[in-house]
Order: sequence, then structure tokens, then C-alpha cells
Amino acid sequence: MNTNLSKEKGSRSPSNLFINISNVAFWFWFYLGISPALTYLLFRSMPTVAGPVTAVVTGIFAFLLGLGGVFGNRQEFRRIISVLPVKLVVLYSVWAGITVLWTGAPKPIAFVYWLILALQQYTVVRVLSCNSREEASFSCLKGFTLGSFFFALVPLIAQETDNEGRLGNEEFLHPNTIGHQLALAGLSSIYLILQSKGGLRQRLPYILILVVQLFTLLRSLSKTSIFCFLLASTVYIIRSKISLKKKLLITTVAGGIVALSSTMLLGYLDRYLNEQQGGEALTTATGRSSIWEMTWDYIQQNSILGYGFQSYRYTAPQIIGVRLVHAHNDVLNIWYTLGGIGLSLAILTYLSYTFCWIRAAKRRSPQEALGLALLLYSLIRGLTEATVDDLMTYSTPLMLLIAQWMALSKPTSMKNTS
Repeated sequence: MNTNLSKEKGSRSPSNLFINISNVAFWFWFYLGISPALTYLLFRSMPTVAGPVTAVVTGIFAFLLGLGGVFGNRQEFRRIISVLPVKLVVLYSVWAGITVLWTGAPKPIAFVYWLILALQQYTVVRVLSCNSREEASFSCLKGFTLGSFFFALVPLIAQETDNEGRLGNEEFLHPNTIGHQLALAGLSSIYLILQSKGGLRQRLPYILILVVQLFTLLRSLSKTSIFCFLLASTVYIIRSKISLKKKLLITTVAGGIVALSSTMLLGYLDRYLNEQQGGEALTTATGRSSIWEMTWDYIQQNSILGYGFQSYRYTAPQIIGVRLVHAHNDVLNIWYTLGGIGLSLAILTYLSYTFCWIRAAKRRSPQEALGLALLLYSLIRGLTEATVDDLMTYSTPLMLLIAQWMALSKPTSMKNTS
């Protein structure tokens, strides 16, 4: 059925004489996959340089794609922007930029991080409008999974652990960052395994990538990310329109890795809950209840406009022994930083994404199972975690990619499910 990949308008546009948009798409998403480890690898001695360098690199990608867009498919660009979740993500990001005007964070720092997000989102949309959308979307996801594979190798090779024995670096490569990135990438890898054409030989590279990602995810001992990934991936496999043979293959591979890591994981949980937390972790949500209470008190003092983008780490009281950089709850974190206006836009974004998924499920879109898995993962993880460098637990570049893919892809027949 995929006979029109080379026939879409713009696939042979003059811009392709200068740059190959598919290659730029792949390498940009490769960069997104590995970027959470770059500060740890390159900028530990001067971390303040990491933000501006990231903005410059992202800006280069945006410039290249803007150059390509001069001759690209502008009608396709408008079509992607018309997808409601995409439109709301853009509006939500604009509001986040406005809050930089009164943020409690240092304004130059907050602006740089907002600029990075804005450039990332522009680049994602431009990638998808300059070439065959299906081909470009698949290329983006391949770049993200491969970049996250190399990201997974960084903590494995470094073998650095925090004071609780978790893989990672408390300051520059936090175990929860490792867990979150690899959970998102692991779900993306499952999609590539299921959708790649051909036999086991074509799928084997993605299987190996998933094995490394899953092993590092478990080794990070990021409790919330591990639990949410296992739940989301189970729903994904059940929901996928694939043969029982493929479902058993993925379940066996994942189950084997979990079994190999179970002793390490259970031992850590026992020490953490009973020794480090004195048996109180279960009744206090591992200390989060006091953070939520304090955050809510502050929200009530500025509930409409919030304290500004990136403000939590600079304005929230440090009530525990480690530095708080977010509220450990996505709703409270958004409300605190972006106010009731930002929270309303975030809720509308998630609702529109859900309706987009429902329509995709009715059309039997091949991306709907991945879209559902990522949504479940983000919503459940958001109950006890939040993000520092993005606007919501569901990565906004990834949401843009999946939302437009679900909304604009063609229905599939029952082919290629064996």
C-alpha cells in the first residue's frame, strides 16, 4: 500500500539539492536522544556553557530546515500545524515563553532553555513538512532510538553511581533522567521492532537496542520510570495488531532482562524503603507528600500566572536534604511555574491528544498503540515525577511527532501482522 512515498509534493524539491531532509531529521532526533548525557560528557567543568551550546546546535538544525523549507511543502506545514494537539503545544510553549518575563529563575537562563524548546518544536514540525511525512516520521523515531542507545551506553561505561547505589550522577546525569529517557526510547524501539518490514534479521538491530535500553533502565533503579514503562509496554503489546508469535518474542526478551535484574532491583527497594526511609516511605510517598503540601501552599499565593518558567528550583523552599528542582508531580509543577493558565493549556493539550488517539484507533492507525503507551506512561509517571527541561512529562517534541503521525497517517489493512 505504501506506493506514494516518492510521489508527494516537495519530495524532489530544489531544497533537496542542498540538504537531505531525511538525514537532517534522523540526526536531529539522534541528537535529542543522546543530548541528556552531553552535559555529563562535555560540560561538567563548566555547566553554565551547556545551555547556550545546546541552543546553538538546535538553532543550526532549525536554520538548515528553514533553508529547506523555502522550497518545501508549505501546504503540508500548515496541515501539520492544524492538528489540534500540535496547535495547543505551540500555544502552551508561547505562554511558557511569556512567563519568562516574571520568572523567579535568572531570566537569561530561563530564556535560553525556553529558546531551546521553541527551536526543537519548530525543527520537528519543519522536518515533517519538507519530505514524505511517513518516511520522515519513521526516520525521526529511528534517530531517537539510536541516539538513546548511545545515551544508555554512557552510564553503563562510566559505572558511576549515586549514594543510593543507582546508576548515574546526582548532579549531571540523574538516575531519574536516565530512567525517563530510556523508558520513552524503549517504547519507541518496540514500535520499530513491530513495524520494520522483513524478518528477524531486519528487526534484530532494534531488538538489541531495546535490550541495552531496558537493561540500563533497570540498572538506573528509577522506580517510577521502571514501573510506568513495564505497565505501558504491556498495554502496548496487548493493543498492538501483531501476531501472537511477535508478542511472545518481545515478552520473552523483556521478561528475561527483568528476571536478570530482579535481584538487584528488589535488594535496592528493600534497602531504600526500610533502611534509608526508616519504613516511612510507603506512607509518605517516599517523602513527596511534604513537597506537595509545600508546593500547594505556594500555588495558592500565585495561582493564575505562576512563578514563571524554570522557577521551581530557584524559588521553592528546600525542605529536604537534596535540592528540589521540581514538585515531583506534573500538575503541581506546571501550576507552580506556569500558573492556572499554563495548567489549563496543558490539560487541553492532553485532552486533544486523547481525542486524536481515539480517532486514530478507530482508523486502525499503526501509531495508535505507541501513542496510547506514551500517554499512559506520561500520565502515570506524572503522578510522582515532573521534568525540569521540558514543559510536561510527555516530551513535547515527541508529542508533536506522534500526534501528527496519528492524526494524518492513512488507515492500515490487516497486512503485515504475522
